[in-house]
This record gives sequence, C-alpha cells and structure tokens, in this order.
Amino acid sequence: RSIELPGSKGCVAKCTFCHRWDKGIRYIPVPLLESRIRHLVEEYNIGYIRMADENFGTDKKWLREFCAMIKKFGLLWEVGGMRVNCIAPEQLEMMKGSGCVRAIFGMETGSARMLKVMNKGVKLEDNYRAIELIDQFGMTTTVQLVLGMPDETDETIRETGEFLRYSGTLSKTKSPFDFSANYAQALPGTPLYEYGRSVGIIGRSIDDEEKYLIWMSDRNANNDRFIKYELAGQPKLRVLSWRPWLFAAIASAYIEKY
Repeated sequence: RSIELPGSKGCVAKCTFCHRWDKGIRYIPVPLLESRIRHLVEEYNIGYIRMADENFGTDKKWLREFCAMIKKFGLLWEVGGMRVNCIAPEQLEMMKGSGCVRAIFGMETGSARMLKVMNKGVKLEDNYRAIELIDQFGMTTTVQLVLGMPDETDETIRETGEFLRYSGTLSKTKSPFDFSANYAQALPGTPLYEYGRSVGIIGRSIDDEEKYLIWMSDRNANNDRFIKYELAGQPKLRVLSWRPWLFAAIASAYIEKY
C-alpha cells in the first residue's frame, strides 16, 4: 500500500513557467512527519511513501534527520521532486540506506539555452550528473521535460534528444521510454503568462483573458490537443513533431546500444 505525503511546501527556484502561491520553502518538522508516518503504518499498513515535495532535501540538516527517522520504519519511499544541483553522493547514499528507491528531478530540457529561458538556475552538466548518480546508486528516475517554451527550436529539441539518448541507455534493464514530455503551460502569475499576454497569445481584454483561462483549466499538459504552439514561435506541425521525434531518438539509441 502506498501514499503521497508532503514533507515541505514551496520551492527555492523561480522557473518562468511555474506557479507559486508563496515565496520560499517551509519544511514540516521531522517529529511531526514521524507521527504522521507512524499513524499511516499502524492504521493503514502503508509500506511505500512518495514524498510529494518540489524541493526535497534542499535543507541538508532536515534531510539527515528525516532519513534517520524514516529508516526506523523499514519502508520503501521515493522523492517526487529534487533539484539536480542539490544532490551529492553522500546524500543519495544516506537516502538509499533509509529505504529510498526513486527520485524525480525537474530536469525539463537537455538544452543549455532552454535552461536559461526557463530560469532553472542550474547547468546542463547538473542534469547529466544527476542521471549518472541515480544510476550509480541503483535507483530509478523519470526524466521530466517541458517542450515548447519561447525560443524552442529544432536545434534545442535535438540537444534534448542527445540528453535522452544518454539517460535512456545507461541501463539495459530500464525502459528507455521512462520519460515525460509535456507542453509548456502559461499559468497565471508566471513570467510565461505575462509573455503570452505581451505577444498577444492571451488576449488583453477581460473577456479574452477569461476565455483563455476557461480553455486551459483542467487540461493535461501531456495532451497533444492542449498546445499553445505560438509560445515557441514555431508552426503548429513542427511543435507537434517534437515529442514523437524524441521517442524515436531514444528508441534508436537503445536499439543501437543493446
């Protein structure tokens, strides 16, 4: 039996596509998390926990306390969101030793140029290093991508394809298709939303803005029918071609290697 459990709220990053209710990050005290986990184990026989954080483990002192605490329960657990520049071998070793088997990162792209557009605050080498460390410690991850940001081109997609070719062929036993490619969403309160307004993708009148908000609400960013291809400044057919091209790129790399 598994459950999602938040260990913190908020994020230290300021990505241009990501909505934030509050600034900064607040970690739940470890003793409080311990009482919640004990209740879940005793009352519901929970054996697997997904820590539903966006910025798990940025506070290293909190992370040490958390790992020491959760290890006592003998659970398996995973991380829903970590930053690629906030991990090191000693931290992953500590996490794995306390039952962690999986960690997800907001890698978003394999292009250094797009990382700057997204204001990720990390380097492309950080993405590669995170993938290598996860493989080194025998853990799993899913590469999460955001396609169609402003200035996205065939060239930046090819760079992302190179990253997928590398990440998807580190192990023969792991599926090369374990990645998620979603389309950029211009959400209210984000720089991307204001960009959409400035270039006319989102209407300036109240009625036009409301029409856009109704259109984009409750939509899956993975859906081909939910694309604002104008954000990238590229033709719709080109934007639609990017995701299947990435799947073909990783498939060919895996077949060639194995």
